[in-house]
Amino acid sequence: MADLVRESVAEYLARRPARDRSALLDRARALTGRFHSGYPNVAENHDQHLDEAYDS
Repeated sequence: MADLVRESVAEYLARRPARDRSALLDRARALTGRFHSGYPNVAENHDQHLDEAYDS
């Protein structure tokens, strides 16, 4: 099953039109700092915050 999924993904990606990597990076960079989680320590305690989010 895993081989079938890998082959399917590889074929899908091979058929997709090429994407401009620099445009994708620009879009990702534009998102940086645009959202506020309300937690001052997400970078340090991300695992704890994810555990709490999934336990809710």
